[in-house]
Amino acid sequence: MADQGIIVSNHPLASSAGIEMFALGSNAFDASVASLFTLTVVSPSMVGIFGAGFFVLRDAKTGKIETVNNHAVSPIATTEDMFTPIEDVHPPPMYLISVGRKNYTGHLRAHARC
Repeated sequence: MADQGIIVSNHPLASSAGIEMFALGSNAFDASVASLFTLTVVSPSMVGIFGAGFFVLRDAKTGKIETVNNHAVSPIATTEDMFTPIEDVHPPPMYLISVGRKNYTGHLRAHARC
């Protein structure tokens, strides 16, 4: 928390990046973007500009709340048969592994994250 606002994230470094922006004299929007970009580095598979997530902004003057939703959007080249699941693999989350681990490594990983 800072005198000018608050930054909430799922990682302390991302929250710290937002607070640092406040300390440098930036506004809440800049602080939020700094936090979001930091999340892209420290937690890329969970949230950020390249992962799934939500970015919520509230205008202090008007009270208007905006949400940017970049959750669950697959690249246009994604197809149903891109990954073959491994049968009978337990316990969860092992059932999410595909043949050749294509959904975990290599260039196809970006498709699997969505």
